[in-house]
Amino acid sequence: MAHKASGATLNAGGREVAVSNLDKPMFPAGFTKAQVIDYYIRVAPYLLPHLKDRPLTLKRYPNGVAGKFFYEKDAPLFTPKWVATFPTPRRGGGAPIRYVLIQDLATLVWCANLANLEMHPFLHRAPALNTPDSLVFDLDPGEGAGIRDCAEVAFLLKALLDGFGLRSFPKVSGSKGLQIHVPLNDPRVRYDATRAFAKAVAQALEHAHPKLVVSEMAKSARAGKVFVDWSQNSDFKTTVGVYSMRAKREHPLISMPVKWDELAGTEAKLSWQPADALERLSAVGDLFQPVLPLKQKLTGAGPKKPARAPRASAAPSKTTLRRSRQGGRRRFLIQEHARKSLLRLEMEDTVKSWEVTSLAAPVPLPAIPAPDEPIASFNPESSDVQDAGVYDMMEGSYEQGHLRIYLKGKTVDGEWMMTRDGAVWTIANAGAPELPEARIKFVEPMAAKLVAALPEGEPWTYEIKLDGYRALALRGEHGVELLSRNNNSFTARFREIAAACERIPANTICDGEIVALDPKGRPAFNLLQNWHSSSAPLKYYVFDLLAYQGKSLLKLPLVERRRILDVALEGVSEPVRVLGVVVGTPAELIRAAREQSLEGFVAKRADSVYEVGQRSGAWVKFKVNQGQELVAGGYIPGGKHYFESLLVGYWEGNDLMFIGKVRNGFTPKSREELFRRMEALRTTVCPFANLPEPKNARRGEALTADVMAKCQWLSPELVVQVEYTDWTEANHLRHSKFAGVREDKDAREVRHEHP
Repeated sequence: MAHKASGATLNAGGREVAVSNLDKPMFPAGFTKAQVIDYYIRVAPYLLPHLKDRPLTLKRYPNGVAGKFFYEKDAPLFTPKWVATFPTPRRGGGAPIRYVLIQDLATLVWCANLANLEMHPFLHRAPALNTPDSLVFDLDPGEGAGIRDCAEVAFLLKALLDGFGLRSFPKVSGSKGLQIHVPLNDPRVRYDATRAFAKAVAQALEHAHPKLVVSEMAKSARAGKVFVDWSQNSDFKTTVGVYSMRAKREHPLISMPVKWDELAGTEAKLSWQPADALERLSAVGDLFQPVLPLKQKLTGAGPKKPARAPRASAAPSKTTLRRSRQGGRRRFLIQEHARKSLLRLEMEDTVKSWEVTSLAAPVPLPAIPAPDEPIASFNPESSDVQDAGVYDMMEGSYEQGHLRIYLKGKTVDGEWMMTRDGAVWTIANAGAPELPEARIKFVEPMAAKLVAALPEGEPWTYEIKLDGYRALALRGEHGVELLSRNNNSFTARFREIAAACERIPANTICDGEIVALDPKGRPAFNLLQNWHSSSAPLKYYVFDLLAYQGKSLLKLPLVERRRILDVALEGVSEPVRVLGVVVGTPAELIRAAREQSLEGFVAKRADSVYEVGQRSGAWVKFKVNQGQELVAGGYIPGGKHYFESLLVGYWEGNDLMFIGKVRNGFTPKSREELFRRMEALRTTVCPFANLPEPKNARRGEALTADVMAKCQWLSPELVVQVEYTDWTEANHLRHSKFAGVREDKDAREVRHEHP
């Protein structure tokens, strides 16, 4: 391809692609961007089938390999619309990552023009993000080892894979080592299986050839050996693609397939620059073409004859926990225990155990001792084991009541402090970041976004949506103050709740809701508003903890704040309660809420921090509105909006009873259509038997005789569906909205349906 000036376009597969700065050197040896693009155009017939449908991480070198590079996962904002992308969920939540898919020559040229020198695709193809179509071993020589050592390990690996009945295909990485690909093309296989299999194979090779092979990541262990990197077999890792350039030298080298007999020869060439690679492809073709269609089964794979190395398996082997005979290392278990966990430590000839609320909390939490047990009771294979591993005693002793231990298991890895004060033990995660000091003052509560459907999935937890007053309980050094969401005091108004909160540990802030319960135990907002004139019981349901014993918990995940909340309110009695998490699918919860006439649910991400005064979407609320048919008996005119509100009611015998005005739920179209229907029903006679209302009949504008003079009355024939959250004691609708017209309902059949 001839060099072109900046601002030129290139026809790539029938599409004009903008190219620029073609004379810019990309490699110190003088290899230019034009030559990079030219190589990728020429290699495209071989390369594109291997990239098709694979999400790709770009590795861009804007100023060549001598300058800084960066990885780019999300497609740039300036990505042309014709470039295919595929959304992939982020592990931490939020908007998905839009990975580029190189589906055609034009996209390949566009990427090369961005100075994307290397192609790093995933092992899976979209949309099957958890289904790798091959597994890969990356053979990386440590200091003092080289490509020939990698070749020796490659043949050892091939022999092991042959024993499993699996064909493998080698390629040079274009850097220092080799990569061995094992095609599967099995839609049933998942990354957890390929990762476990690859790890077991790497460990087997290390066990059989410890002087040559290492399977651990630490570079300090690789000197003179070949690191068999099995970790590439993960859904979040990419591997340099076949026929990709590598930006590792003064000039570009290519990641090229090789034949096994080429690896066996000591004089065979094992590195190719672009021109050499294209010449080789012209001579031998695509040696990786069989990788595309070849189907092999990983499940059940096993050696056909006994091997020197321990047998590798598609499932991870169980680790035998061993106590150290020379040092102080011992075993530990974390087991399920009611709603908490049981931490069990080997000590001498006994097992010491504590019931713990959380091992993640950086604040001291109770650790309740359990009876000692013999060593024989220590069973890592028990079905209730949450984690298992070994621990070292850093300082202290059980007898002194002060233990500083380092736990290393599958999920826990760090330092813990255990302290006894009299008979009471506490435990704290000493390795967690220290929590900041908290000032016991008003904090603007975190808010929930209103959503049309409950979210579903592992990070979400559900709570009943309470219909009451949001309130913070500030337990200072000398008393309790209850504050509303607007920083107004509730303390004098709800003295019984404030008094109960005195038992919360000092310098603690709780977040919750004050509610009044109806005879069926349901929160009823109208009872709370008129609490002084009713006998409804009051409750303060606490659902979050913002500070604990002078430490701010705002940056801890919700799941940890809740665990500490259980401890903080352990000694607190009625009318203060911890609001529990409800379990079920959204459909099950909504059905239950409707059956029990509940307002709805709040869904919260278990990993969410407390975002002061924010409505970020980490918390969402879903209202389960009730509804029934009602008769339209009139409306209040509203100028250009046709009408301001609809006047509705139901029949009691021969009387049409007015029960409310409906202002919400109308779209411009539905409002116009409803108004057209009502025009034919106009009358000068009010159809409602219970009008006019007195001035104090409702909190809004009552339908007094003066207001009625503004109303347009209707013959009571039109039936509408109205949704609402509640009926007030005065028999009015609360939070009502229009849902539609009922064509299938006779107006005279409309009766009060609320229980």
